[in-house]
Amino acid sequence: MGVLYSRQRLVDLVDTDFFTWMDADDIAPIERVELQINTIKSSPELVAVGGYNKFIGDKNMICVVPCEPEDIKASLLVGNVMTMPSMIRTSSFKSSGFSFVNCGVNSAEDYAMWSKLVHCGELRNLPTVVNYYRRHNKQESTQFIERQNKMAKNVMVDMFSCVNVKVADDIVDCIRLFQGDTATTRSVFKIAKLYKEAMLKNKEIKFFNDRLLKRHLANSFRRHCKMLGGYGVLVFIYYFGVVEFFRGDKYGLSFIKYCCGK
Repeated sequence: MGVLYSRQRLVDLVDTDFFTWMDADDIAPIERVELQINTIKSSPELVAVGGYNKFIGDKNMICVVPCEPEDIKASLLVGNVMTMPSMIRTSSFKSSGFSFVNCGVNSAEDYAMWSKLVHCGELRNLPTVVNYYRRHNKQESTQFIERQNKMAKNVMVDMFSCVNVKVADDIVDCIRLFQGDTATTRSVFKIAKLYKEAMLKNKEIKFFNDRLLKRHLANSFRRHCKMLGGYGVLVFIYYFGVVEFFRGDKYGLSFIKYCCGK
């Protein structure tokens, strides 16, 4: 039957107000479901409630993600920040029209789902671990990662349409740079203009919070600037300003070293 068909079949059978799931070999804290249920019930605007993942094994670390709805919404433009073990409002899922079978991707389907649900209401993450995530050798394979990243970029193209911005075919592969991805100088400047267009269009449409949109696009563009070496610092400041230069995980001097490969 396949994973996507099975997921869709299960969702079609849901007759409760909310639903959730998780991988069979992951572990959930005892209080997870209660916390998520209480949170999603507290506001009719909420369509899903997630939280932090903690990786099991060698990468014993917590994946900290945005928690507030507007922050999540803006960050979804350039990546998935919602965990799959989220509590989802059934009526919102079904009204979204999303289908795992017909979502257009055969990987990154969770991201595709969130890109649709964000139109139905608010997404929130709890600032606590809701899932202990076990990694597999298959997930670490180059083939798996490359396919998932490629599908994720297709979802991003769809997200840019939220502000009426069309992504040219020749830059889809570098709309977001994952580990190991590269981009030509020409592509970097085309991405810079794409991001700038998205910010300008959003000022008219108001789909995203302007400030948060700029921050998440700036964080994404830092990876592109590395392709330009030290010159990338000047390009970043030109498109995103000095304020953003001093924000984010890599800022100021650390960003300069990052671009220069030090």
